[in-house]
Amino acid sequence: RVDGAVADGPTALPGAGQTIGLLEFDRFLVSDVTGWLSLVGFAPTQINRLSEVQLSGGAALGPDQDEVLVDIAQVMFLAPGADVVVYDAPFALGSFQALFNRMLTDGMDVVSNSWSYCENQTGPADLDSMNSVLLSLAASGASVLNASGDTGSTCLNGSPNTIGVPSGSPNATAVGGSSYSWGPAPLYGTERWWDGSASEPPNTS
Repeated sequence: RVDGAVADGPTALPGAGQTIGLLEFDRFLVSDVTGWLSLVGFAPTQINRLSEVQLSGGAALGPDQDEVLVDIAQVMFLAPGADVVVYDAPFALGSFQALFNRMLTDGMDVVSNSWSYCENQTGPADLDSMNSVLLSLAASGASVLNASGDTGSTCLNGSPNTIGVPSGSPNATAVGGSSYSWGPAPLYGTERWWDGSASEPPNTS
């Protein structure tokens, strides 16, 4: 079982001493997280490592709460020693900047964002302000990871050869969907990025 109270040192859990901020535009139920923790065999006290910050009244609990839960589960499983803070707000132009700014103020070590919209849905002022706050986060030493989507060069709204926002910023790391295979254990083999998520398995290029 995993005990969230393990301190830094030779036996420290992965992520110990780090605070990870998750950017979200939907909500989650704590009961769903505690149920998952029990299912995977984590100590009940692990829930104490999870907290929430709501901006502009917070996001509504809606149809994308599974996205939030997947983000929480992945981070808590891979970095059980880290503190995880979920930042959520209603989506609007400027909401990314508000959430990123709050994470900067709160001193996040890692920022993870799996939400996106398309560059042809916004304008230069929005993009410039996004790049500015992401530059500030990078200067603070935070690692910022933005999902680039699972459909290659086709954006979420179906536009071809269109980049997603904020994954297109030069001041953060864009992370896309990919399929990989193992080489001779335990070596890494090959990896191919997804260029279409509608098929099973996703098309690769």
